Amino acid sequence: MIVRLILFLLIFFIGWTIYRQINRYLNQQKVKNAKSSQSKPGENMTPCAKCGIYVPESDLIKDAKGNLFCSQEHLSQFKKD
Repeated sequence: MIVRLILFLLIFFIGWTIYRQINRYLNQQKVKNAKSSQSKPGENMTPCAKCGIYVPESDLIKDAKGNLFCSQEHLSQFKKD
């Protein structure tokens, strides 16, 4: 009976220690990911000439005059106006 109790406590202690180590490792990974995502600079946002919505510069469409648009549809609507 005592041997079973000691064995149970030993298994519980080992399991608890493993759980704490895994939890600590996962928390460190979350902190590293949060720090790395915060340190990356964002892309500049520029407003569409038609609707005024801000769009990342890599997604913008330019016309011949240098106007910037969020979509091909807004470019064609702007040309009609």
